[in-house]
Amino acid sequence: LHGHVLTANHLFLDAMGYRLDEIKGKHHRIFCPPEVYNSPNYEQFWQRLRNGDFVAERFKRVDKAGREVWLEASYNPLMNARDELYKVVKFATVITEQVLQER
Repeated sequence: LHGHVLTANHLFLDAMGYRLDEIKGKHHRIFCPPEVYNSPNYEQFWQRLRNGDFVAERFKRVDKAGREVWLEASYNPLMNARDELYKVVKFATVITEQVLQER
């Protein structure tokens, strides 16, 4: 579990402005602004996932053009038959408009 993108559905790709071939194999941080991926919280986020804990909250992300995108998302660690963590699945809804209205 190193944070590299394995796949994404068309809804996520459309929301973020990417094609799958542009993100497959890239690290998750490509979707994060520098103040997020350079923070201790980002490392703690990944440590929680490596520990097998799911993480669900609002996340500030950036699309391919660098625009702010807000997601209500859950990151869910999946275990194999030997009870070893082998990947994380993310379920997300774009809530950018809602967040902007709340400001």
